[in-house]
Amino acid sequence: DGIRDRDVTGVQTCALPIWRRPRVLFVTANLNAGGAQRSLVNLALELVGRVDLRIAVTGESSSDHFSRQLETAGVAHFRIAASRDCFDHAQVLLAHLASSPADWVCFWNVDAKINLLLVKWLASMPIKLAEVSPGAYLFDELAVRRDFQHFIAFDEGEYFARLDGMVNKYPAPLPPGI
Repeated sequence: DGIRDRDVTGVQTCALPIWRRPRVLFVTANLNAGGAQRSLVNLALELVGRVDLRIAVTGESSSDHFSRQLETAGVAHFRIAASRDCFDHAQVLLAHLASSPADWVCFWNVDAKINLLLVKWLASMPIKLAEVSPGAYLFDELAVRRDFQHFIAFDEGEYFARLDGMVNKYPAPLPPGI
């Protein structure tokens, strides 16, 4: 159904809803020839044409195999920053989202510090957030980052509360309180 309204002549009109492809930004550590990245590339290749898809890479990739596959399929992918500093990466991602908005940001095997910062900074924005993890890896990674969570005044409970979706490849019990 469209939105019904009356134009100035008193004739009832119907505005048709506008559909567009969802805009998704995947954030990953690298495009190395490994399991997590293979899964991401396979998913990206399946989504071509159905989703406005971009992949942001936080680290260096030791092989260009996946990068070439993405390029051939027309999937935009880019290295975020040469720095290894999580604040640099989160800041570049935030600037990228400001200039090239997304409906979803999906973290795919990324340093938990980057995830925490970006999720905290995106708290008031209408962007949906998802986390993909091989299992307990994310929970373990967050547990060892508790000092960092205290430092930025944003803990794993707040992180999980803000997520709109989470995928674990392997079963993993949720941490207490989540």
